[in-house]
Amino acid sequence: MLFCILHGSAQELVKLTDAQYEQVRSELLSRYSKVPIDAANRVDELLVEYQGRLTLRQSLRLHYTKAYFLIASEQYQLAYNELILCKTLADRLNDPSLTYYYFGYLASIQSTLENYELAVEAYLNALEFAEKAQDQAMIARTHNNIGHLLIKMKDYDKAKRYIDYFYQYGVKVDNQSYMATGLNNLGEIALAQEALKQAEEYFLQSLAIREKQNYTFNSSWSHYNLGQLYYKEKDYQKARFHLTKAIDIRKTSERHFIALMPKIALAKVHLAQQEHEKAFTLLNSVIETAERFNAYRLLAECYSLLRQYYEVQQQYQLAIAMTDKYIANQQKVVERKTSASLMHFLAELDLNAKEKENIALKKQSELATQQAKAKEQQLMLIVIAGTVIFVLVLWFLRYLAVKNRALKKVIKELNKTQQELIEADKMSALTTLVSGMAHQLNTPLGVIVTANSVMREKILNIEQQLDEKRLNLATFKQFMAEVTGVLSLSEANSDKAANLIQRFKMISAELEGAKLKEFELKLFISEKVKLIAQQYHQQLIVNITGTEVVVHNYPEVLFKVLEQLIQNTAEHTKLDTTPIYSTIDIRPQDHNVAITYQDNGEGIEEQIRERIFEPFFTTKGMQQSLGLGLNIAYNSVLHLMQGKLSCQASEQGAKFVIEIPKAIERYAS
Repeated sequence: MLFCILHGSAQELVKLTDAQYEQVRSELLSRYSKVPIDAANRVDELLVEYQGRLTLRQSLRLHYTKAYFLIASEQYQLAYNELILCKTLADRLNDPSLTYYYFGYLASIQSTLENYELAVEAYLNALEFAEKAQDQAMIARTHNNIGHLLIKMKDYDKAKRYIDYFYQYGVKVDNQSYMATGLNNLGEIALAQEALKQAEEYFLQSLAIREKQNYTFNSSWSHYNLGQLYYKEKDYQKARFHLTKAIDIRKTSERHFIALMPKIALAKVHLAQQEHEKAFTLLNSVIETAERFNAYRLLAECYSLLRQYYEVQQQYQLAIAMTDKYIANQQKVVERKTSASLMHFLAELDLNAKEKENIALKKQSELATQQAKAKEQQLMLIVIAGTVIFVLVLWFLRYLAVKNRALKKVIKELNKTQQELIEADKMSALTTLVSGMAHQLNTPLGVIVTANSVMREKILNIEQQLDEKRLNLATFKQFMAEVTGVLSLSEANSDKAANLIQRFKMISAELEGAKLKEFELKLFISEKVKLIAQQYHQQLIVNITGTEVVVHNYPEVLFKVLEQLIQNTAEHTKLDTTPIYSTIDIRPQDHNVAITYQDNGEGIEEQIRERIFEPFFTTKGMQQSLGLGLNIAYNSVLHLMQGKLSCQASEQGAKFVIEIPKAIERYAS
């Protein structure tokens, strides 16, 4: 009987053969061709159904398959979670070809979300593992993927080197698919660099190979690129032919994003041929599909073309509405990129945490083994010592186990709470930063777009009067005056947007030109306060006290911080004629120097002190102040000067304390 039970258990745990596994995988691929998300859910069912029968490699391949299905279903967060599990399993197998797919899928997600920098980084990591695996085909494909992303990033010279490697490999092994793809990508580079004849030659060669080898879907890329090329050459008949071919081929494609691209290109051809109604109908059909799949970049392009359409129809209110939708979708593109970057960052943190957790589990296992041996020895001593001691020790061990479980539960809850607070703070800070930047830039950019629309309208009007020979000197002078006003408005808002961006760049606290120097602190502050005093109409009275001390740090960064603190005092002074009074006290400590700045103003309330260093926080309203000054000062002291900046409670006036090391540990290169 015992033999039968053991034999039955052994039969249940027999591993799947490769043929059986491929049959299971074939079922999944069949489901994927219909509904990808259903196929992803089926993977979970199979993992449970064949639990104990799958090898580690087979299990990993199923998890990779699920990740691929989730990416196809645009479930990117779930795909990230699945890929983290894949990375853990791949590390256990220690097979570089399996780790390669982890980075390849990461790159696919980032590329789909148009976060090309992170996608290139992931593909470079994938290339490293492809080279470790010594898989030449895998290496070549990765070169092509990197090159294609570099084309999107407009780094054409570097892209050409990667694409050439891929194409030459295709020639070497006589792989027609690789050769056709390489020629197509080389054509895209030539097209971007305005080498139109060379681009046409590449595209036609690629198309010839694909049609000969019956690569029907891939040939749509050649038709699409030829359509764009002939549009640039203003050969609209050929452009229409190739774009229509690309559209017909992609009608049955499940990849909605690329199915819409040739339609937008064809709409441009219609507009160029003054076929405005055809363009209008085509663009609206693209918008209807793009909105279902959140294709924000394509939506922005459509609304830009519709704006041109309405301007031609002189429906300027609708043109302005299209401009607003264009800006809104461009903002969504930026927000999605930011979200993808954050998602990538959190996934990396999760992966690192899991790797550390595996190390901790191994150590815990070793510790448990040692503890088991120790307990055996203790048990022998307890038996020898007698029944009484044995009972006492058992009671004590039970007591410790209960306390240990309770302590572990408390620690687990605390760690969970800490992680939730950290994630909440991250999302809050990111939301504040992005919304603040968008709010500040929205107004000048909106004015610039409106000014450009008005300018176009004025120019069209004056051209019409000129063509009809109704233009007189008074009308022309009025036109020039209005155009000059609109240009001044556009230039002013362009300058405002540029200045805002410069201020935003300073948030990183990387002050250009800052150098480490050794200087006498008190003397330096005394000299710089005189320079600051020249910037204000009010009388500036700063009393500098304390001990002279020589420090090795960033003097110009310290000057900017003090200048910001004095500016903060001046901005909260009621009248421009009221003198500014403040004190700066220098107190050396063991390895640091404390610089205390205090004015005699109304002081800062506690609820404001808690938020005073946050970006975009201001008590004067964001129209009067960006609310970045103290945030930049805080980052400068923290990240460059390796110190601390705090706002402390004071009976009178505002009080800031700057603590910096006497000798900074990090030296500038």
